[in-house]
Amino acid sequence: MRAVWKREMQGYFYTPLGYVYLLVFILTATLVFFAGNLYPRSSDLAGYYAMLSYLWMLLTPLLVMRLIAGERRQMTDQLLITSPTPIWVWVTGKFLSAVTVLVIAASLTLIHIAIVAIWGRVYAGEFVTVMLGFLLQGMAFTALDFFVASLCRSPTTAFMLSLGANLLMWLADLLADAVSVPVIRMLLARISLYERFQPFLTGQLSVANVLYFLAFSLLCLVLSIRVVEARRWSERA
Repeated sequence: MRAVWKREMQGYFYTPLGYVYLLVFILTATLVFFAGNLYPRSSDLAGYYAMLSYLWMLLTPLLVMRLIAGERRQMTDQLLITSPTPIWVWVTGKFLSAVTVLVIAASLTLIHIAIVAIWGRVYAGEFVTVMLGFLLQGMAFTALDFFVASLCRSPTTAFMLSLGANLLMWLADLLADAVSVPVIRMLLARISLYERFQPFLTGQLSVANVLYFLAFSLLCLVLSIRVVEARRWSERA
């Protein structure tokens, strides 16, 4: 697994993809920080990370679009499928490489937090809670997009479908606010990756939502593994 993770990390940073992702992320985060914190002289970290959470919807498809779909396009996936290494090992290694880049991106926001700490006050407990929820939400979006991308034959298709899946998740969140039927509203709120992030923004360490994000990510990862395994047996047949 470590070898697969290292290979994919090299793929991110031996090519422009990783740098483009981090650059777009930090530039957008800086604009959000300036507009929401620096200009009004606010130390509201919850609002800052609430806005940044929408970046996962837009940017995580970039992280995962080539991990499996790229192998299929280059027809190197057969080497991985038929190798002695179990499929779950290399699929998990690829997923963890995307999560690692995501964590690196999130850690860049510490620059902005340091600025707030210099001129204002940052409460450690609140910050850790918000950051935990932020990372868990990002991991869940990565897992969702990774699963969608595992169904695709080309990185471009993987990117478009992953972005579409993220938009559907966002629309479901908006629909939950608009629907007047309690049962439907509750159902949409329960599956929403945005509603699950809200308690963290208020400084509440919600164990239920931590478990939800972890379970959601694990389910998407398992489904990705099953998709690749099904492809191996279908192509052998």
